Amino acid sequence: RGAGPAAAVRARAAGGVALYTLGVAGDPFRVPYLEYREQYQVLPIFQWQAVREEPPGLNRMMREYAQWELAAGRHHSRPGPRVREVYRTLVFMVGPVLAPAMLLLLPWTARQRWMLFALGAFALFLAGSMLSTFFQTHYLSPGAGLAVILATGALRRIGAAPLRPRRLWRALALALVGATLGAAALAWAGEARAPERMMEHWAKVRDEVRTTLEREGGRHIVFVRYGAGHTCHVELVYNGADVDAAPVVWARLLDPEEARRVLAHYPGRRAWVLDSQSERQEPNFGELPPGALAPAPPAVGH
Repeated sequence: RGAGPAAAVRARAAGGVALYTLGVAGDPFRVPYLEYREQYQVLPIFQWQAVREEPPGLNRMMREYAQWELAAGRHHSRPGPRVREVYRTLVFMVGPVLAPAMLLLLPWTARQRWMLFALGAFALFLAGSMLSTFFQTHYLSPGAGLAVILATGALRRIGAAPLRPRRLWRALALALVGATLGAAALAWAGEARAPERMMEHWAKVRDEVRTTLEREGGRHIVFVRYGAGHTCHVELVYNGADVDAAPVVWARLLDPEEARRVLAHYPGRRAWVLDSQSERQEPNFGELPPGALAPAPPAVGH
């Protein structure tokens, strides 16, 4: 009875993704990440693959990011850092109290058939993740459910321990649950009191510029000029799939000739400049002065 609505939801989601990939990559079956990889990425996806040559035409910011990604990938590919990152992710999934208890009790938890199946699936999933050159916490998110199942199995083992007094072991299991909930509450409270992150701040800066220009009406193009002190991890230049139809288009200000070509592609748009010398300084924003992109006069021979 529910197959029809479920199929309709899946079809709509697949159609939306296909429309987006068509707008970005020109092919409904070519995901944007593959397009990015072919054009810009140097770091291979898997550890047995060779490092790619640096693609031609990378500007300074893109080159710095490619070099950073390569260095980070080499670090994450080492066994020691990877194991530590996996354990930190496990702590994030089930909490700092249950994570070590779950690992210590695995030999007993896995005696049950379905727990053994969950452990095998989780181990296979971890083994596959070890093959990648880069690692972030959310890479293991598909295995979070398995980690919770194993942690729950460990709690059941503690609560049903065949040792006396049994009430003590049940109280211990409840105490572990309470400690996990308390640790989560403390973590959330710490996040609520934490100062604004750098990425959040710059996202607001960009959104304020976009909102201001959209409120003015008309069509605009914002050139972003990065100074030597601006980090490659704070990126302001990105656009939607249908770039030409956007009321505000974002582009990097690399050199006057490139900027003139961009303006020629978008005639009738008001041009603005956002200058960012460093991610730790507030940027300067204003309209592009007339003649700022004029070609230099030809040299006069003698």
